[in-house]
Amino acid sequence: MASPRADAALGISLALVGLTEVIARAVIGGLGAESALGVALLALGSTLPLALLAPSGAAVAICASSVLSLAEFHLLSLAGFAAMLLALYRVGRGPHRHRFARLLGLGVAAPFLLLALIGPSPTSSESAVLTVLLGTFAPVAFLGGLALQARREAEENRAAHRVIADTLVDHTAQSERARIARELHEDRKSTRLNSSH
Repeated sequence: MASPRADAALGISLALVGLTEVIARAVIGGLGAESALGVALLALGSTLPLALLAPSGAAVAICASSVLSLAEFHLLSLAGFAAMLLALYRVGRGPHRHRFARLLGLGVAAPFLLLALIGPSPTSSESAVLTVLLGTFAPVAFLGGLALQARREAEENRAAHRVIADTLVDHTAQSERARIARELHEDRKSTRLNSSH
């Protein structure tokens, strides 16, 4: 897993890229000041939590900001798209002691599927494509992280089983050597007793 510093650097980098992207789009698209501010705040909300929050909290915050941005402004930065996939991957890859994490990962992916199927019609084909791609790849990112976590846990279990098996073999070999030593000792003892009579 990545270090907290790497996560923070990635989240901040994505936030800066996303903010730059949506500001450029707002200027080109001629959005008013209020709309531009809303889009900028949602761009930060769809990327910055990756740097500031634990995986589950980041996924929920990024999902909420991304869904609002797509539903209200029909706009999502590519950085926000990437942040959503990374957040879901991190939720999937995290330790799953509770069913909550699994349900959260799939639950956070679901709104994008709903938006793609029944949400308001995007004004641009790019927004429609991003919505469909998030609806498709959000569950895949989560399940990919989940599969990697399951594989890592299986490898850890195999390693633990090998250690236990090796310990059992060593213990069995030591017991067998001790038994043979006892038998040899008893044989020598009985041989000495027989030769003395």
